[in-house]
Amino acid sequence: MSGVIFSVERRDLCELTDQAASANRLNYNIEYRLPSFYRDPNAPKITAKVNMQGATSMANRIISGSPGFDPQFTPKNGGSMFFNSKGNAWAGLKADQTITVEVSVKIPENTVILNDHDLFNFEVDIAIDDFEKEGAKIKGNDVLTAKFKDAYYDYVIGINKNGKYDVKDFTAKLKASDLNISNSTLKRLLAPKGHHASIRGRMWTKVGEWVFQSTPGVGRVQMAENGISPYAAEPSEYVVVKDPANVSIVGGDAAFVDQLVEAGAKTSSPESKEIFRRQKVAKVRAVFRVGGRILLVVAIAQDIYSFYKAEDKLKEITRIAGGWTGAYLAGSAAAALFAPADTAGPVAWVLHGLVVLIASGVGYIAGSEFTGWVYELTIEDEGW
Repeated sequence: MSGVIFSVERRDLCELTDQAASANRLNYNIEYRLPSFYRDPNAPKITAKVNMQGATSMANRIISGSPGFDPQFTPKNGGSMFFNSKGNAWAGLKADQTITVEVSVKIPENTVILNDHDLFNFEVDIAIDDFEKEGAKIKGNDVLTAKFKDAYYDYVIGINKNGKYDVKDFTAKLKASDLNISNSTLKRLLAPKGHHASIRGRMWTKVGEWVFQSTPGVGRVQMAENGISPYAAEPSEYVVVKDPANVSIVGGDAAFVDQLVEAGAKTSSPESKEIFRRQKVAKVRAVFRVGGRILLVVAIAQDIYSFYKAEDKLKEITRIAGGWTGAYLAGSAAAALFAPADTAGPVAWVLHGLVVLIASGVGYIAGSEFTGWVYELTIEDEGW
């Protein structure tokens, strides 16, 4: 079995959550230091891509008492989760919109292995079905079927040979008239950003279904292992998993939090630049957009972070801030700055309509409608 991780957490997160709940506190902290762990030297490095919205939801999930990997936010096809263990199988995803999370996957000896040939067979069968629906007569004619597969392969391999798809790669082997369809129909069915993209997407769904229905429930999709491939520009591999119980985050939840903070610290949004430029009242460690909102990660002590979540309206934010400070902030009062300090006790910072709530970790917000770690709000100032 590969990918087995042995970890020693410095602090048990579930225990921390239970302790906080028993104290009737709704403000939690996590000691984020990465635990030391041993990795099987033969285990592949497997990563998942999680978008920012999913990342904030995973942070909420951790503090709600459900630590660990959340399969809901992993690229999923055919009921199975897809992870990258070799090469760049995440090509096309924007780095600033995702967080890379390293995971450990239990890989049984009887793992399903799929390669470029298998992927192509899945895809070309789907393509033949679609061409038939448009009037082509392919099935039942072995010679025409072989020609179609040959022409279709030349078409899909063109992306790696020529850097683009070109219908001429197909028609050099098989013309529209040979299939009893028009040239316009042929071009439409092979449109790279149109119907062909649909065919490719359904192919990956088929892969996920294949693994999902297999006995081990785990598969490895190996691409470009023997040279040129329609599916990867370099040797790459997906690990496809049915059961989330076979997946764990390397380094535990602390490692995930570290990735989340790092992603936020690298953001280049105007909001983050302004916050970091003016930050004099708090240790804001990460700021980034999640949809139309801003997520903030605040350092409350050395190597300890807090994530906050509140309603996205300024009035509600200031109401909660008022609950922390003992004074209700509303209207023009929200423009006041509290004393800049890293001392115990909350601080409210208002900057052009952007309210940053800072807490010390003492956790005396019992009774408010505070719901977790992740703090989001809408930018309401027209100048932003």
